[in-house]
Amino acid sequence: MPHKPFRILRTAVRTLADRLPLLCLYILLLAMPCCLKLADNGIFHFASARLATGMAASFAPACLLVWLSGRKMARIAITVILWWLCLQEFFIFMHFGTRFSSRVIFFMMQTNPSEVSDFFSRYLFTGTTMAAAAISLIPIAAYFTIKPLWFRINRRIQQRHSHRCAAITLIAVFACSSAILYAGLFTTYLYGIISLPTISQIIFATRSVGSNRRHMGELEQACLHADGTLTSPGTPSPAIIYVVGESLNKHHTPLYGYPLPTTPRLSREYRDGNLVIFTNATTPSSATEEVMDIILSPHTDNDTLPWHRQPLTPAIFRHAGYHVTYHDNQATSLQADAKWDSSFLWYFNSDIITHACFDYRNLTLAYYDLPFIRRELKHAPLSPRSLSIFHLMGQHMPADARLGGGCPTPFTIKDYDYRKDLDNNQKKDVAVYDNAVLTTDAALSAIIDALQGRDAVLIFHSDHGEEIHDYRNQYGRTLEPVTPHIQRNVFEVPLVVYTTPEFRSAHPETYSYILRRAGEPFSLHDISAFLLHIGGVRSRFAATAGF
Repeated sequence: MPHKPFRILRTAVRTLADRLPLLCLYILLLAMPCCLKLADNGIFHFASARLATGMAASFAPACLLVWLSGRKMARIAITVILWWLCLQEFFIFMHFGTRFSSRVIFFMMQTNPSEVSDFFSRYLFTGTTMAAAAISLIPIAAYFTIKPLWFRINRRIQQRHSHRCAAITLIAVFACSSAILYAGLFTTYLYGIISLPTISQIIFATRSVGSNRRHMGELEQACLHADGTLTSPGTPSPAIIYVVGESLNKHHTPLYGYPLPTTPRLSREYRDGNLVIFTNATTPSSATEEVMDIILSPHTDNDTLPWHRQPLTPAIFRHAGYHVTYHDNQATSLQADAKWDSSFLWYFNSDIITHACFDYRNLTLAYYDLPFIRRELKHAPLSPRSLSIFHLMGQHMPADARLGGGCPTPFTIKDYDYRKDLDNNQKKDVAVYDNAVLTTDAALSAIIDALQGRDAVLIFHSDHGEEIHDYRNQYGRTLEPVTPHIQRNVFEVPLVVYTTPEFRSAHPETYSYILRRAGEPFSLHDISAFLLHIGGVRSRFAATAGF
């Protein structure tokens, strides 16, 4: 072995030997979250194999960090950063059942100041958060315990005749660690076995952030060249109102068997024969942004043409001659870097796409949905051959922030005496949530009132559901794994279609189509094709439109 490289390796070995407690600290902080795993029953399972591979993969980056921590301030900074990242992973997992991922990054980027305040008030000062903090501090406590002991032991170790062996061993272990790390980051060969250290997990997550953004130009061109034609130009086209709710658990509505009257207007319309209830609708995702991307595009999982090379569904309608308006109470346009725009519905921040899709888009939000609907209905034509898309705040957590705007809040904890499994705090959560469901019904009622006497159809569904102490002490969504209970409460969604007598009279075949689809399994992947069929619009990008 050449003298100079060997001297460098010998220095590296001595450095690691002198700072062995620090090396162990960094390995533990990086690798501890690797043991986090949920079993199929949704219960935490200590994944020892994942922890072992995580520690092996952590050796290489931990060595590099130790070599960079020569100065005290650097050592403190690196330790604090690694501890903070470890704490975040435990916090996210213990509250939401997932490790740090691109979805978590999107949630963070799309959180506004009001939501940050709501989030902290609900999650920060809880027993779960305190437990996550305590677990993340274990390696630091161990470090300060072992460090003085190792200092005394290390002074007595004679390494004069082992430098060459130690250097060769270091190279081998470092190479193996790097190989494991590479396999976890860039291959799927050992997927399910290798668990990435915290830093690598973050790198892996951020690699996918902005991937679609890099295709903004192609999406713009696709929307500009959207094709959409009317299948029967001489047939009157209806006014279509498409409303997307937020976090509505369908099993908290009497439409799907709930015992409390949380949707009085929709229930009345169903009794009067004006409402069609889809019994088996599901969402492909529990994240709002992912759902919105799916429902606003004709792209499906079976398509060979990528999502960004297909026009958005509103652009298809507009090309077919529809007057299209968009009313979103969660997001408005922003001035952002188109390539790395991480805002909600980022593609609508492109003027090219917005103008290709809409004749009108709202520029301001409202604190409550009902005032928002009343204001925005003035900009929705509700006339023949028009498409008006509404996106509500709905029951977005925390649900008590959605109460107001002139809507009643009749439900109290007394209404849940039959729920013997809940304490009073949990009953309050359910009561608040059910009152928020009532506000969504009020918003839809305002739209239905505006449709009277018109050839119009209203389609409503939620982006996903929510858990509200339905079978366990859990308020909110866990992201994995999808157990039967989570499937029922989060991935099953309400989907209803309201039609006026004028619509049923003018479009009997379309109404028959709606009735048929209501009894079939329905994924929100199909909603664009469903809307195009109702609107009588054909497009080569929507092969499943039913024509």
